Amino acid sequence: MTIDCEFSLITESYNLTEGTALASFREAIRRALTEVDREGGGEVLVADVAGGDAVAAVIAEFPDARRVACDGLSYDAAKNRAAEAARGRYVVYLDGDCAPEPGWLAALMGALREGRSEAVCGYTTYRGGYWAKLQSLLDFGFLMPAEAGPAGCYPCNNWAAVRENLLKFPISVDVDLRCSCYVHAQEMIRDERPIHLVPDARVLHDLPPFFQERFRRGADLVAVCWVDPTLPEAKYLDWGWAAVPAFYSKNVRMDWRRLRRCRKELEMSQAGAALAAALIPLIRMADIVGLVRAVRETKQVLKRRQKTAY
Repeated sequence: MTIDCEFSLITESYNLTEGTALASFREAIRRALTEVDREGGGEVLVADVAGGDAVAAVIAEFPDARRVACDGLSYDAAKNRAAEAARGRYVVYLDGDCAPEPGWLAALMGALREGRSEAVCGYTTYRGGYWAKLQSLLDFGFLMPAEAGPAGCYPCNNWAAVRENLLKFPISVDVDLRCSCYVHAQEMIRDERPIHLVPDARVLHDLPPFFQERFRRGADLVAVCWVDPTLPEAKYLDWGWAAVPAFYSKNVRMDWRRLRRCRKELEMSQAGAALAAALIPLIRMADIVGLVRAVRETKQVLKRRQKTAY
């Protein structure tokens, strides 16, 4: 394995396929280059899934950024491809819809250099006011409270790893998920190589389209159980349509617990937290659309996986 630099910072064009503007993509490359210039000793790679002349023209504006052809690949497959093409000892992932806060890269790199873990993740939240804080609780609550230590899941938009080890244990791509960060994190835990949270490595994520994100999150609640039948929630898959309220109620209760524990971390007043507690069941109702779709497909998916296993 050739190592030409200390780390490879990888951003991507995948979000262009989901509606991100070219101007935002251009800014993402600029941010990545700025981070590398500040830290020193690294390179910038652009995992180009979207392809096309317009995207190529934007990348060409930055001669210090190297394009990695990932045309038509899935979100996770593109990350694996970029890791294969990287020349750094470490790979660092920063998605195009995320803006790092001061000290982000130094915090991740410091944890890797000190050997705390072979893979680390940062702390991601949505950019904005009260509504963004509430959405952060629902979508990134697995990072709360922001305390250093092993993480049961990691934000796929904000993490880093020793490249050699990642190539040996790549992100799972044979899954029915847009992103298999949870599956990957659990695999590493079972292999006694957990990913560690670095709470000072903070990024702000653009708020995604509400219904699109909620429908996807709802479907993923079911899909992770297709992939990992050892999860406690996997038993719901045998319940037929009763799985829908079971998944829904479990996540509402989990949100409420996190809200009580992390109200100050979210910078919510008591009144704001009370409002959030009332809004959570209403917001989670949007997840039901994705839940219903995934539960309807469960038998077909499990049969397909059973055939593949044999």
